[in-house]
Amino acid sequence: NLGKTKEWYTVTMAHFQSWADKSGIPWRAIKPRLDDTMSKARELWPGALKALPMDEAHKEGPGAHWARLQDDFTIKAAK
Repeated sequence: NLGKTKEWYTVTMAHFQSWADKSGIPWRAIKPRLDDTMSKARELWPGALKALPMDEAHKEGPGAHWARLQDDFTIKAAK
């Protein structure tokens, strides 16, 4: 449960901010880590997935999942 939702496809940075506020953790301490994590995920995961020795059909799953996430967390799959 994150920010009153269990629907991962609706989660935005606002949910994390609300969670931080309710936890008494300064948002300024959380947001840079989320931004860094998403930057690294967007940079590394598409290429890593493409390079994995998996059936191409199985590689479509993560890309489909990433595409359904809100803009704050979406990752574009490598083509």
